[in-house]
Amino acid sequence: MRLLIFLLFLLLGSAQSLTEVLVGQPPDRPQGAVVLVVDGMGSSYVYPEYDARALDGRVLGKAALFSLAGGARVLDVRVPVPGAGHNVLVTGCPWADEPLEGTTIFDLARENNFTCVALLQKGSLPLALEQDAFLLFGEGVAVALDAEPVVGTRANLSPDLVSRLCGWRDQFPAYAAGRGRGIEGCIGSNSWGLDAAVDLVGALDPPFVLLVDLGGVEDAGRLLGPEAYLEAIASLDEPLARLVQACEGQDLLLLVTADGGMTFSDRGQIDPGRMESLRVPVVFMGPGVDDIILTGAWSQTDIAPTVVEMLGLDGSLSRSEGSAMPVRKRYDLEVRGTEPADVVRVRRDGGLVAEVAGDSGYIFRGMDRGAYTMGVGRRSVPVCLNGDGFLDLATTGRMSGVVVAWPALPHVEGRTLLGAFLILMINLAGVAMIVRIVRGG
Repeated sequence: MRLLIFLLFLLLGSAQSLTEVLVGQPPDRPQGAVVLVVDGMGSSYVYPEYDARALDGRVLGKAALFSLAGGARVLDVRVPVPGAGHNVLVTGCPWADEPLEGTTIFDLARENNFTCVALLQKGSLPLALEQDAFLLFGEGVAVALDAEPVVGTRANLSPDLVSRLCGWRDQFPAYAAGRGRGIEGCIGSNSWGLDAAVDLVGALDPPFVLLVDLGGVEDAGRLLGPEAYLEAIASLDEPLARLVQACEGQDLLLLVTADGGMTFSDRGQIDPGRMESLRVPVVFMGPGVDDIILTGAWSQTDIAPTVVEMLGLDGSLSRSEGSAMPVRKRYDLEVRGTEPADVVRVRRDGGLVAEVAGDSGYIFRGMDRGAYTMGVGRRSVPVCLNGDGFLDLATTGRMSGVVVAWPALPHVEGRTLLGAFLILMINLAGVAMIVRIVRGG
């Protein structure tokens, strides 16, 4: 039995032998994240690739947000459940409801020693309870006129942070309530949230996650119509540019998105099944983020796993059904099926970027997105890297096509477990054969 256990561990250990090879620069990791959620802001109204139409077929206008010109812009992200966007955003789960404890990016962040702070509307109390500190303000401009914002904190937080939150609580009426219930109140409410976020970014000690939820755009559309809605979106540009600059100065990841969009008619906003309501903008900016427009169909459930991956958080979102979007600059490529005597060469644009030998498998880290050629002996395998990839040279044979190393699909955990089980069975069969040979000798 001892011989069997020894051989089993010996075989399993050798089967998993991998040498790490740094190809490019080490991946950049943000010092924290700011998640900005603009309620009701649909992609059709801010992305140049789409046109927004009312229910009667009228083409509506568009608002330009020049502050979002950089970073990774995801072209087609859709809301799986209209009206549940906030919970989906932070859990990656399309059916998430309260309670949220233990399932959000904030739970995972706190486990990794991040401080979590949020500026939220009062209807988002369950999300507020996920934070170390929060500032709740009136849900909707009309309510904000009569409701004083509320500050809440956990024990042992910095007195300076508590003081700043209380200071922004006291400034809220001057930004929003003092400007009335019309478009000025909507714009003022949004400006207050963005100015407060800029101040907190400079005051918080990293690592931290700051969540900012703005309701002025949705209020403008719901109460005042499409023209006011577009005006409220356009007014975000200047204060948002200041937030972008503040995040760049602190090496923070900035995510700008929405809980859902809006559809307009002469009698208000209806039909949540229209693309104007379902398609939301998603823009990532900051260290390690590639400057790309990401095409393909994506879900709102993919946002939380992407934030977790970008921050390098240990652990997983227990209820997430999404996959991380490939918005990073650099990726890892795992290569198996080599012999220790093989010389493995990695080339790009005709130049040699890595050359290794002596192992049966490698992890090439820090590889930029793009096309490579993997050479092993006389074989040459083209690889198109658009995410963390896996290449088994033992199964590629003499194939002449391009191997596309694309990010893992949803529910990859099940396939991973199945693969591990099959490897274990193969190794056990090998051990049994060795034992029989030893006994026969």
